[in-house]
Amino acid sequence: MLGKSDGLRRLYGHMRHPGASALAAMLLLHPHMTLSRLLLLLTLSLYTLARFKVDKEDYSYIRQQMIHKKDEIADMIASSGQQEQLTFTEVWHKSFSYEQ
Repeated sequence: MLGKSDGLRRLYGHMRHPGASALAAMLLLHPHMTLSRLLLLLTLSLYTLARFKVDKEDYSYIRQQMIHKKDEIADMIASSGQQEQLTFTEVWHKSFSYEQ
């Protein structure tokens, strides 16, 4: 985590394995729920709930990052002008590229 901000390191210290939440969401979205998937979903959910200790300072950091990204995307859309109509996906990908 070298080179990452203090806020991000703090957030990751309080939020264990965000991928577990994503996997649980995918299990919920799948139309066919087997018993093994249900057990995995329950295990992931309990683990996440037990280890999730995000506080107000972490929420503040997340909010600040979301506002920054929203402003960055709005500036990118405004600078694209009338000649080039960018789709949301194109703007999103450009906002995450490091070639700016």
